[in-house]
Amino acid sequence: MNHGGANLSACAGCAGTSRRSGYARAAVAVVLGVLAFASAASAEVFDWRNVDGQDWMSPVRDQGLAGTCWAFSAVAALEAHINITAGDAEWDVDLSEQHLVSDGSAGRVTGGWEMKALNFFVSTGVVTEQELPYAGEDPSLDWPLAPGWEDRVFKATLVRRWVPPDNTTIKYYLQTYGPLTTGIDTAIDWYWPDDPPVFAGLGGGGDGSVGRGATDNPVGYGSDEPLAGIDHAAVITGFVDDDAMGEGGYWIIKNSWGAGWGDDGYGYMKYGVVETNSRIHSLKGEAIWPDFEPGDIDRNGVIDSSDIDWLFDHLTGPGVSADALYDLDGDGDADHDDVDVLVHDIIGTEYGDFDLSYAVTTTDLAVLSSHYGESDTSWAMGDVNGDNVIDTTDLAILATNFGFVGSDPNVPEPASLSLLGLAGLAILKRRK
Repeated sequence: MNHGGANLSACAGCAGTSRRSGYARAAVAVVLGVLAFASAASAEVFDWRNVDGQDWMSPVRDQGLAGTCWAFSAVAALEAHINITAGDAEWDVDLSEQHLVSDGSAGRVTGGWEMKALNFFVSTGVVTEQELPYAGEDPSLDWPLAPGWEDRVFKATLVRRWVPPDNTTIKYYLQTYGPLTTGIDTAIDWYWPDDPPVFAGLGGGGDGSVGRGATDNPVGYGSDEPLAGIDHAAVITGFVDDDAMGEGGYWIIKNSWGAGWGDDGYGYMKYGVVETNSRIHSLKGEAIWPDFEPGDIDRNGVIDSSDIDWLFDHLTGPGVSADALYDLDGDGDADHDDVDVLVHDIIGTEYGDFDLSYAVTTTDLAVLSSHYGESDTSWAMGDVNGDNVIDTTDLAILATNFGFVGSDPNVPEPASLSLLGLAGLAILKRRK
């Protein structure tokens, strides 16, 4: 199906050691989805944003004015599939829609086929957004990819090209394997169960009722030829059964027009709409991903300050079992010793080096000063000890390491403690 669905309009048609090649398979394939299906098969409401109290969807993206909805829907499905396969709702890896667009085998900026994009994930794989940022144009200035990209891709093992378009089967695939891509008509398919969000151009000029075909005679099943009216691709993420509705309920749809559209980027469609459109595709099996360097805690291919923040957020403390991802010293838990390993041995710098320049300088002091007293912070803002508050403790740690230059933290250059002391007093005086 060639469609793009540009925003609000229909379209025509690593630091450290070297990266290891190959892939690491998840130990358990799609277990969470199977459990979700077993526990929720007869539920009135199912939503991948709230399974076991966790949101398994990646954040809503914005395709902009390009006709790249086919890429965004496929990538959103894969990102959720990765979270589900890994059993880690917090991962939320950001994958590159631009990779699909620049490759061109599944579509371009003027439209494409999300099913071909899913097949691309099996045959080739896709790199992260950080490696190939979205440009909404073709070709991208960052294309072609740097050599060795094949070892840095995220993949899927199996695709169900055509999910049979009946309500029960769609629910089964959704709950068992994860979110599904689907083709829609932006002019008539949207449905708003409550008052529509105040947003110009929401679409759905009618009441969202089925506008083509019939559930026993779906119009698009098994054919990837363009269909009149179907001009957009999105993602089925859940459903709500409602006996008060003639249709029996509605589907929850993740869109790619930004979080400011609809209900925080999500919309709805009555039962029967996606069924008669009949463009429903599913990832199955496992998601697979590259081997990550020790210290790449957020698994985005780069070891940086966000990994320090991530590790601080997942410390278990001494003697409490931790995922091996966070246990960098191999003692079974995740505590401050693991942060030491990440900062000292892997990144090769010292506490207080907020910009990771391998030196603790007046630049770092200025960063801490500008954020002094703030909460909900990060390493890059001056939170040295990861307690989400920038205070005198952080200043004291920076003072201890001030003057460090190089990559061997065991031999820091002498710190000018008097200078730091005066600077600290100046900060405190200004903040009173």
